[in-house]
Amino acid sequence: FRATIEWRRDRRSLVETQALLASQQEQIRLFEIRSEAGLIEQSSLERARAQYAQTAAQVPATEVSARAAQYQVERLLGGEPESLSALLRMHDAATPRLPTLAREEAMSLERIKRRPDIRARYAEMIASQADLRQA
Repeated sequence: FRATIEWRRDRRSLVETQALLASQQEQIRLFEIRSEAGLIEQSSLERARAQYAQTAAQVPATEVSARAAQYQVERLLGGEPESLSALLRMHDAATPRLPTLAREEAMSLERIKRRPDIRARYAEMIASQADLRQA
């Protein structure tokens, strides 16, 4: 699953970005103290604030990408939207273990038929058969 890899990458990126933001916030606090004491120039403080703002601006796009990948994983597993959200909340800091066919009961035929990739291939097959009949 490409969606699974993207989901894990985006989740890991969010965790790392949040840790980086916390570190940058601490750096800004230290720069503010040093600037007030006259130990560094104001421009260093402003650069640190700009860097923090630039890092913070990346968070919404990464969150959207993670939600989109999560939706794809849920659809491929035949689940409802947001069905993995509870799992994510429980294991927010760690990468969640995704269910696999080996650990789960065998998928029913109806559940497999609902998968969007299967439905798309089935529609392509029907269209190809119709083209062959016309030829």
